[in-house]
Amino acid sequence: MINQEDHPSSFFFSPVSIQEITQGNLCQYRHTASIHTIVFDSRKLIGDNHHHTMFIAIQGDHHDGHDYISFVYGQGVRCFLIEKEFPALQILVPEATVIQVSSSIKALQALAQAHRKKFSIPLIAITGSNGKTIVKEWLSQCLATSYYVIKSPQSYNSQVGVPCSVLPMHEKHQLGIFEAGISQPGEMQRLWHILRPSVGIFTNIGSAHDAYFISQTQKIKEKAHLFQNCKTIIYCQDHQLIHHVLQQQYSVHQRMAWSYQKSSQAVFIVQKISTAYGTTDITIRYHGDQHTFRLPFQEASLLENAIHVLVCCLILYPSMVARLPSLLYTLQPVAMRLTLKEGMHGCYLLDDTYNNDFVGFVAALEAMLPYARKEKMVILSDMLQTGWSAALLYAKVAALCRKYGVRYGIGIGPLISEHRACFTGLDFQTYTSVDHFLKEMPLLKDRFILIKGARVFALEQVVDALQKKIHHTVLEVNLKALIHNFYFFRQKLKRSTQLMAMVKAAAYGSSTFEVAQLLAYHQVDYLGVAYTDEGILLRKKGIRLPILVMNVTPFCFEKVLTYDLTMQVYSLALLKVLDIFSKKHAQPMAIHLKIDTGMHRLGIAANEFTAVLKILQENAYIQTVGILSHLASADLPSHDDFTHAQAQKFLDAVCFFEKRLQKTLLKHLLNTAGIIRFPAYQWDMVRLGIGLYGVGVDTMVQKDLRVVNTLKTIILQIKSIPANVTVGYHRKGIVMQAMTLAIIAIGYADGLSRSLSDGQGKVWVKGAIVPIVGYICMDTCMIDVTGIPVEVGDEVIIFGETYDVFLGAKAQNTIAYEVFTKMSDRVKRVYITA
Repeated sequence: MINQEDHPSSFFFSPVSIQEITQGNLCQYRHTASIHTIVFDSRKLIGDNHHHTMFIAIQGDHHDGHDYISFVYGQGVRCFLIEKEFPALQILVPEATVIQVSSSIKALQALAQAHRKKFSIPLIAITGSNGKTIVKEWLSQCLATSYYVIKSPQSYNSQVGVPCSVLPMHEKHQLGIFEAGISQPGEMQRLWHILRPSVGIFTNIGSAHDAYFISQTQKIKEKAHLFQNCKTIIYCQDHQLIHHVLQQQYSVHQRMAWSYQKSSQAVFIVQKISTAYGTTDITIRYHGDQHTFRLPFQEASLLENAIHVLVCCLILYPSMVARLPSLLYTLQPVAMRLTLKEGMHGCYLLDDTYNNDFVGFVAALEAMLPYARKEKMVILSDMLQTGWSAALLYAKVAALCRKYGVRYGIGIGPLISEHRACFTGLDFQTYTSVDHFLKEMPLLKDRFILIKGARVFALEQVVDALQKKIHHTVLEVNLKALIHNFYFFRQKLKRSTQLMAMVKAAAYGSSTFEVAQLLAYHQVDYLGVAYTDEGILLRKKGIRLPILVMNVTPFCFEKVLTYDLTMQVYSLALLKVLDIFSKKHAQPMAIHLKIDTGMHRLGIAANEFTAVLKILQENAYIQTVGILSHLASADLPSHDDFTHAQAQKFLDAVCFFEKRLQKTLLKHLLNTAGIIRFPAYQWDMVRLGIGLYGVGVDTMVQKDLRVVNTLKTIILQIKSIPANVTVGYHRKGIVMQAMTLAIIAIGYADGLSRSLSDGQGKVWVKGAIVPIVGYICMDTCMIDVTGIPVEVGDEVIIFGETYDVFLGAKAQNTIAYEVFTKMSDRVKRVYITA
C-alpha cells in the first residue's frame, strides 16, 4: 500500500486527472473524491476509511488483482484502475469510479512519473547486479545527518517497486536515493522516466537474469540507460566491461571512476589498503589529495560498496570530508531484510534495527500482517531527519500504530519520550535511552514485537536482551525465498488445481508454525502433516486451513475429532476401528482414502476396496472427501512407465469409489517431482513438499528455486598446529604439515553427521571451502583454515546459498531431505521475512 495520508499533502490526484495521466478509459464515474492512497494487494487494506483509496488491479504470474475487486469494494474502496474488461460494472461496483488501462503496471509508473515531476530535488540512482541495497542504505546513513532523504524501502527496485518508492515523495524532502533493477531489455527506460536521476552509481555486473540478454554487454548497456542526463556517474573502472560501455555512452566529464590500480587513469585511486583486527584502512587519492578512512570490516564486497559511498560523498558533498571518517566507521553490514526471531516468554521479535525512517516504518508494519496472531507491539527509537515537527511526526506514528492494530508500544529516546502524549489509545511507555530501558526493562509476554530504530540508538541491544538465549549455531529460514518457491510451483498448476503444502517433519526442518502461518497468508489451500500432534500445534496457534494428517493411529482419533483435522485412512484395519469410534461419538469425521498403487508403503490394496466401500456406505459419520496415492519414482525418467502405471491404477480406484459412493472426491497424486514432470495428472490437488524448501527435481528446475535453509555457526577458537600431530578423538585427524585450525560451534548433537568427519565433509568460511579435520564431536568440530584470514566469531556456513546442501548430502551418501530434517531442536531457527 502506498498511503499518502501518512505523508504531507503532496500526492493528490483526482480520478479525472488519473485517467488523463494514464491515458485510460473512464468506464464509470461515480466517485469524485481525490486519491491519496494506492493499494494493489487486497490483504493490505487496513482500517475502515477508504474514501480516498484507489485499488490497482494487476494481473500477475501468481495472482490476478481483478479477482479481488468485489472483496475490495466490500471494504469500502470506490475507485478502481483495471486492465481487463468488466461488462457488468454497474452490478459489480455500482458506486465506484473505474478507469481501464492497457497495463496497470505502466499506469502505476505513469502516476509515479507525474508525481516525481512535482519535485526538483537531486536524486541518486543505483543499479548493478549486486550491492544496490547496501550502497543505498549506507549513503542514506551518511547523508541523512545533513539532508532530509527519501529512499527506496528495503529492495524496492523493480517495475512495481520503483514507482512505489517514489510516490511518498513530498515537498520537504531534500534528496532522493533509489535503486533500480531490471530483468529484461526495455525495462530501465521506463524506470528512468520515473526517477530522472542527477547522479548514478553502477555497482558491478553479475550473471543474474543473463538468460534474457544476448550478452553481458547488452545487459550493461540496458542498465546504463538509467544514467541519461546524469551529471555524475560513479563506478569502479576495474570492471572492464562496465568501463567500456560507459566510455562509449557517456563523456569523460560525467564519468567519475575509481580504481584499485595505481597506474589507472581513474579520477579516484585507492592507494593503499591495510587490514587489522577486523577493520580496513583505505587511502584514496583524489585530485592530488590523499584521504585515509577506516572501515569496520574486511570483506572485499563490502569494501567495494563502501568505496562507492565514499566517492559519492567526496564528489557531491565535499563539505562532509571532515565528518566522513566517523560516519564511515559506523557503517555495518546491513541486514537488508526483516528478521523474525524467537523471543523469551512466548514473544516473537521482528528485527528491523538498521534504520528508522517513516516510510520504512510503514513497510515494517505491513510485514507484521502475516504473522501477528499475538498482541502487536512496537519498540521504536526517535525518528531523525523527517522534516516534520516532533508533534506532527509522533501523532502520525501513533495513528499508524492504531491503524495497524498495535496495542502496545515502547519509545526510546528523548524526543519520543517528550511526545508520549501523542500515543493516546495505546499502552505506551517511554525511556530516554537504551541503557534506561535495559535497566528498567518490563516483563514482556506473548507479544509480537516490531523493533525498529535508527543506527545511533543501537537497538540491537534491545533485540539481544529480549531474544531467547541460544547457542551460536542457527538455521536461517528465508521465508521470502520459500514464498518464491511456492509461487514457482503454483504457476505450474491449472487455476482449478488446489495446492497442499507439506509442513511435516517441522516443515522439513524449517519449523512448522512459522511456515504454515505464512502459507496461510498466501492462500495455500491445504496443509499436510505427518502426525496428529503436528496438526494440533497448528490448530492451537490459530491455523484454520484444512489439515490432512498422514499417519493417524486409533489412539489419536479423539484428538483428530476435537481439533477438526482430516485424516488419511491408509488401511482396512484402521477404517474398521474408525467405524466403531465414529458411531460411538456420532460426529462426522472427514477422511481421504490412501490407495497403494505400487509404492507398497501405506495404502489400501485393490483387493480391500469392496470391504472398504461397505463400511463407507453403511457409516454416515465417515465423510470421504478425498482420495490420494503416492508416486514412487516421479523424479526418475527411467521409471516413467511405472509412474504412468501408478496413475492408471489410481484412476481405476477413483472410478471404483466415486461411482459407488455417488460423489466426486478430491483427487491428488502428484508430489514435487510429479508437479514438474507429469502435469497431466494434476487433477484436483497436488502435494508440494521438498520443492517448497528449494530442492528441485533436476538442474533446470533447481536454477529457478531459491535456497530457503542456511545452517550457520561461528568460529570459537583458532590454533596454529605444527606438523606431525593429531587432532580430536582417537587421534583421527593427522596433521601432515603445519595447519591453522579453527574450532566451530556445531557437532553431531546439532545434526551434523559424524560421517562427515576427517575430510569427508566441508564447510564454507570467508569465501573458501575447507575440510573438517578429525572426528566430529558432540558440540564442536574442527576445520582447516590454513591461509584464510579468519578471526574468532567469523561466520561458517554448513550449507546454504554459498555451499550447496546437495554437496553435504552426497558426502553423507544421503539426500537433502535427511540433511534438513535431522537438525536438532537446539539449533535455533531464525526467520528472514523481507
